[in-house]
Amino acid sequence: MNTIFVEKAKRMIKILLSPKKFQIKRIGSTEMCCKDFCKYVSVCIKCFEDNKEFAPQAVHTVNREFIIKVEVERALFHYNEAMDKNEKKRLQIIQDKRRHEEVLAKEQAEAEAKLEEEKHQRECEREKSRQQRENDHREFEKSQAEAAAGKRNLAERKHRENDLCDYEKHLKAVQTELDDEFDEEISQHLIQKGVHLFSSQKFPTNFYPPNSKP
Repeated sequence: MNTIFVEKAKRMIKILLSPKKFQIKRIGSTEMCCKDFCKYVSVCIKCFEDNKEFAPQAVHTVNREFIIKVEVERALFHYNEAMDKNEKKRLQIIQDKRRHEEVLAKEQAEAEAKLEEEKHQRECEREKSRQQRENDHREFEKSQAEAAAGKRNLAERKHRENDLCDYEKHLKAVQTELDDEFDEEISQHLIQKGVHLFSSQKFPTNFYPPNSKP
């Protein structure tokens, strides 16, 4: 057995197991944590004990196999960790997207409700304005009708007054004409009666004017 190699290996193991350097260990290009390195040391010791005559070759073989195993486990760990991160990220993205969709749906619902309320208010205002216009139009037509009726009544009253005035004038004219005719008839009657009386009555001689005959 190569005692020099064994001594060097023991010194290396003591250095690597030193409390001051009990952190991440590097074997070639491979980094090992404490747990993996403890397993590595145990494997190396067992290799020395089992292969006393061919320790260097055995350690080299075990070293290569162990490092490959560690690298594979490390790769699997990082892969699983990356997959976990990606899965968490994917789930987080899904949750964020879902929350964003919920927020958008809520905002859209609120916007639609607000638009519906504004539309209802506008319709109410239009209906109120329409009713107000109809009321104003009815009031205007009523006032126009009342004014027209007032004018018509005033015209009818004036017409009746004019007719009454004309009728009174006509009556007055007729009455005057009748009075004139009556006076004329009375006068004629009185004249005729007076002539008759005058011709049938004998008056004194001195009644007649001078140079006149009875």
